[in-house]
Amino acid sequence: MKPLILALFLILNAHKLFAWGFEPHRRINQQACLILPAPLFGFYKSHISFMMQHATDPDMRRYIDSLEAGRHYIDLEHFGGNMDSLPFNYYQAENKYGPLHLIKEGNLPWNIVRNVYFLKNAFSENNVDKILKISADLGHYVADAHVPLHTTQNYNGQLSGQHGIHSLWETLIPDLFMDTILIPVPKFEYQKNWISTVWNCIEKSHSHVNTVLSLELQVRLAIPESNWYEFQQTNNGVKKTYSSEYVKLYHQKLNGMVENRFIASAQLFAQLIYTAWILAGEPELEESQGLKNSEEPSTVENNSNRIELDCDHQ
Repeated sequence: MKPLILALFLILNAHKLFAWGFEPHRRINQQACLILPAPLFGFYKSHISFMMQHATDPDMRRYIDSLEAGRHYIDLEHFGGNMDSLPFNYYQAENKYGPLHLIKEGNLPWNIVRNVYFLKNAFSENNVDKILKISADLGHYVADAHVPLHTTQNYNGQLSGQHGIHSLWETLIPDLFMDTILIPVPKFEYQKNWISTVWNCIEKSHSHVNTVLSLELQVRLAIPESNWYEFQQTNNGVKKTYSSEYVKLYHQKLNGMVENRFIASAQLFAQLIYTAWILAGEPELEESQGLKNSEEPSTVENNSNRIELDCDHQ
């Protein structure tokens, strides 16, 4: 019965698997590779095409993995709404809430920490295939953690009459700035409390939820309803989407929020790669190392039962 229950959760929550659009995910992975310090920079730059190509593997994997959905979000309202009471340790959270609750209501921050340890072990093994595939996954999850709507049960405005706001915020608005944005290089040094940093990211994202929703309502009042949408020709036919006027006004009202979360995504992703590398003992990486089958989709196991993690280590 357990596989059936998990499959049911996947079906019921499939609509919650919104993420940065495919291109923003690729760009975040790309930009993170370009701001890494030496010697990580040379290694990741030589594999930047792979990092971009596989940035969306987790979204594809949800169709074959019943546990994947909850790894992309956390509905904080279903965890008491108070992050101070949430255990940093996944197994403590599982004991407190139950495994099915974490599958249904999300486990994004724990999943990010888990993937950092996956990456640390891949570095320790000097396994290039795993390093790159886990890195691409990690970038996806870190990017998701920077989207405010990935931290709330009202993930697509469906509870407030704002259905469609998710793609508006994380796909249509990034299209306005992705080609010109510059990612500042952060200061790279090992942070003992890096797990707290992951949780702070979730908290910061959640703090934006009310603003994301309220400003979109302001746009609705400012623009006649007849001008909210337009139709665009695509390879699959004609699709209805928000009008350019609507997207630009919402972008203006958000006053750089999406850009700032985009930048923070790339910076934290790069910092977590660096952290995993430090935890692994700073192994030497050869720029010429490459995947045997670089075009194959990611097959690295992403299951906390298949790897020993010291999740209390900070």
